Amino acid sequence: MPNRLKNFDKFFNLPKSTRRGALVTALAFAGFLPIHPVMGATDGEIGSSSQGSVGITVAIPALVRISNLEDMSFGTWDGTQSMSNEDQVCVWSSSRGYSLTGVGSGGGAFVMRDDTGNEIPFSVEWAAPSGGAQTLQPGQTVAELSSPSIDTTCSDAASMALMTVGISQEDLAAAPAGDYGGVLTLTVASE
Repeated sequence: MPNRLKNFDKFFNLPKSTRRGALVTALAFAGFLPIHPVMGATDGEIGSSSQGSVGITVAIPALVRISNLEDMSFGTWDGTQSMSNEDQVCVWSSSRGYSLTGVGSGGGAFVMRDDTGNEIPFSVEWAAPSGGAQTLQPGQTVAELSSPSIDTTCSDAASMALMTVGISQEDLAAAPAGDYGGVLTLTVASE
């Protein structure tokens, strides 16, 4: 019998699980199958030792979470300068990328209001850990931001984004005396 046929015959005398593994490996290397574990548990053979195997898989969907947000109080304006406040914000994304949209409670605009409806506009800047600061526009999405955090709580401070909210001196000076407040809502989506 020619050598090629002997090898072919030897292949079919191997245990079924070994033949299947060899075939899958050959097809995967040839590019015919995706390189993923093949599902299908195999039982061991009877002997002084026995070996079986199970396929193990998990699917990780595109998930995202924003956390570590804190209310901002600017206190009382001293009449001489602009005001700003910063917050370290955690954005975790299983895809490591996300988009961000901000809207204010003033019909979407970034404004604070007093009891009579007077408004003071504010600005919002967002600096992802691996990029420069970007000014957010109300209702407009900023895409292609990155999240290096490998845990959902951003335990590493270097993986936090920096949000800066500012109020210009001109807008503060133009506003009538009163107590102003508003809400900024931030929505992140996995990319």
